[in-house]
Parts: sequence; structure tokens; C-alpha cells
Amino acid sequence: MSVIDKFIKYRKNKDTFCSAVIVAAGNSQRMGKDKILMPIKDKPVIAYTLETFQNSDCIDEIIVVTKLDNLVAISDICNKYGITKTSKVVCGGKSRAESSLAGVQYVSEDASLIAIHDGARPFVTESVIDRTAAALSQIKDVPDGKLTSL
Repeated sequence: MSVIDKFIKYRKNKDTFCSAVIVAAGNSQRMGKDKILMPIKDKPVIAYTLETFQNSDCIDEIIVVTKLDNLVAISDICNKYGITKTSKVVCGGKSRAESSLAGVQYVSEDASLIAIHDGARPFVTESVIDRTAAALSQIKDVPDGKLTSL
């Protein structure tokens, strides 16, 4: 049994809850237009990112952080592509750190693991998500409640 299979089995027995915060609130200054809404083939970039987290057995909830102008568009994308794990679409801050914090503030009280991912990085795989969640679950004691590295 792989470490990922063990983690999924552990989750079912121990009610480990994993939230994913997808940060998509940037200005895309170098691109000249909003890259998360740009199409790749027939879908916006953000749809690919969200679908991968949706399909991961290790993710229970998704919080999407975006800019005010995109709240409706992101909500529509979640609906159109069946991203049912999305519990909230919220406004981000002035920086990536502020946006990440904004998303974390909305995760479920049940969350024991929180993943933060850049919404403009659509090629993350379920395997990467699952291996990361499984590795984090192996950490038993985190000094002062702070995780600095794996």
C-alpha cells in the first residue's frame, strides 16, 4: 500500500479535513491581461487548476481568492465546470501573502491541513497534490505550531 493510499485510508478513519486555497488575485502585469481567464484550448486557465483539486481524493474543500472584478467570472467557472468542492470565492489583498491569508481565513473549522496553490499554475497534478498532503500528514510535531519546511 502506497503512502498516499495509507493517507486516504487514515483520512477516512480519523476525519482529517484538507482545504485548498487557490490564489488567483494577481494583476498579470507582465501578461497585459488576466492570465487566469485566458483560454487554453477550450477552457480558462483557472478551470484546469480547479478541476485538478476537485478530482483529488485528498482535498475536501476549495477556497478561491480572486480580485473583485473576477468574483462573478470565477463563480461562473466553478459552476460551469462542476467544481463542487468550492465553498467560497473571496476577494484577495494587495500582495500574494495578503491574498493567501484572506483565503486561509475562510477555510472550514474542520481543516487540519491547508494547501495554497497559485491559480495560474494549471499543470499541477493530482499526484503532486496527494503526495504533498500525505507528506504533511506524516509530520507529528510542529514546534510552536509553525511549519517552515518539509
